[in-house]
Amino acid sequence: MNFFYKLKSLALVNISKLNLKTFIKSKNYKKKDIKNFEDQILSKNSFHQKFSQLDKKIYNNYFDQKIPALGVVIEYSLHEDEIDSSCLYFEKFLGWHLFNISPNSSRIEKLKTLRPKSINFNLELSDTEKKENSTTLKLLFKKIQTDNIDLLLLNTNKNVLNILKSLHDSDIKPTVICIKNYETDSDSILTILNNLDYKLTEEIYDSSVYVQNYAINKYICKANKQKSINSSIKPKVNIISNIFQNSNYIDSFFNQIKTLHQNNFKLETVYISTNGPKVTNEKLLKQINEAPFKVEISFDPEIDIDEFQMLERSHKWSMICNKSIFKSLSTFSDFTIFLEADLTYPPDVIDYLVEANVDVVAPVINVGSSFYDSWGYRNLNGEKISDIEFFKIDNWQAQDNREYLKELSSVGSFLSIKTSFLEKSIRLPIGYEDGMLVGLCLGIKNFNGKIYCRKDICVTHPTSYWRNQLFNTKIYLISKDRNNRLQKELVLEIDLPGFQDVYIKPQLKNVTKTILTHYYISISESKRRSNVYCFDSKSSAKNHYESSLKTKTKNEISNLFLY
Repeated sequence: MNFFYKLKSLALVNISKLNLKTFIKSKNYKKKDIKNFEDQILSKNSFHQKFSQLDKKIYNNYFDQKIPALGVVIEYSLHEDEIDSSCLYFEKFLGWHLFNISPNSSRIEKLKTLRPKSINFNLELSDTEKKENSTTLKLLFKKIQTDNIDLLLLNTNKNVLNILKSLHDSDIKPTVICIKNYETDSDSILTILNNLDYKLTEEIYDSSVYVQNYAINKYICKANKQKSINSSIKPKVNIISNIFQNSNYIDSFFNQIKTLHQNNFKLETVYISTNGPKVTNEKLLKQINEAPFKVEISFDPEIDIDEFQMLERSHKWSMICNKSIFKSLSTFSDFTIFLEADLTYPPDVIDYLVEANVDVVAPVINVGSSFYDSWGYRNLNGEKISDIEFFKIDNWQAQDNREYLKELSSVGSFLSIKTSFLEKSIRLPIGYEDGMLVGLCLGIKNFNGKIYCRKDICVTHPTSYWRNQLFNTKIYLISKDRNNRLQKELVLEIDLPGFQDVYIKPQLKNVTKTILTHYYISISESKRRSNVYCFDSKSSAKNHYESSLKTKTKNEISNLFLY
């Protein structure tokens, strides 16, 4: 800004630019003299200069998408010589409704002349109405007769803590609060406002700006979204997961969350869905009650599905997860973490996901030396990724961690999502092929969100914990020769997973991949082809036997399944 416009912005001159130049020229002022004069003016009027920029910065950073002429601003100041202060921009250029509050009657009289469009009250703010001409914020809001305050500016070094405490009893709370930094207890101010669900977002000149948590994503403008939040204020994180009450990895699930570092975030609430209608597992109940973090439990919907039909299973999974999302939005968070309960991960993994500060990001997930989630992770063409080489890192010396981000069309299993997308009602659609978390990612992309995998972070699918989920059962095995003739009948003892958790295609010594809709699982024994018929109950096995197997085997089968 050149000298003339700086003078104009300070309201120190009321002449045209041409006349000012003529005046300077007639006095033979040199550029050096003008610069000295300019510095003197700005030093003497530093408050005015700062606040002539502060009001515009506040608008640009927090309200640039607000419809003009609808905003409401309240400014409280004691000082008589700061008439222009911090909200002239809102009044002059935006037509917002301004309310000036001050116990200084002289200031109010000047404001009536200099700010005729504003509404002025000669009142002192406090936490009570003990004195005449004093009021609380709650009563002030009632007096103003508005149910929405966009901006509250406090330019005072007196009674700030008590003024803020009065917000506890108010149903109306300003979206943004700007407080001039005097010799006050900033830690106490931060504590009070944090308890009122505000976040310190930045320092502008000599003022601190606090924003209601619900409005962080709603109001902060695009230019400001890339700014890092004040280092003393950590983003809040909610975790969503599903766990069965008879799972053997309950302790592992809770213990891993307990050991999270939380260097770059603050854990708010863990939302767990489980089979109900109530918690009966003593181990799960103990972990919930003793957890050093807040745990919210919901129960899976009681709907009958064919557990062998992946479409029906995906429908139920989506319902479970969407119910947890709805509950999680009752607690403010910057990021929402979805994770499969049986994964093993390092204690700093969420720190790195939050640090990336992107719309959606997930780590690489391995099982052994292979890539695990070949269903959910898909490239930008929508093709499933099965080769771990896809995530190979060529340069481990990258100066910028963003170089480790690989853009994809979808991820799964363990991912961080900016909660603002969930607030837009993006949910998991039903459907196996492009539903669930894949569909959630596609929905986020429809809102111009981007999906990434962070290649320098690895999560392991713990085969040991996975196998602990398995139960031992006797399975009737029918061995046939190449001509499909019965060779022998035998009973094998094989570990199979609980059918409520996962379906597998087992071999005699190891587990390979998930089946889809088969009623039986094929395995190989030597050179013969065999069929293992898997069911989740004795009755379903016997029913299938009566209708199909009995006629083929010509043998009676007793005790098909022993759980």
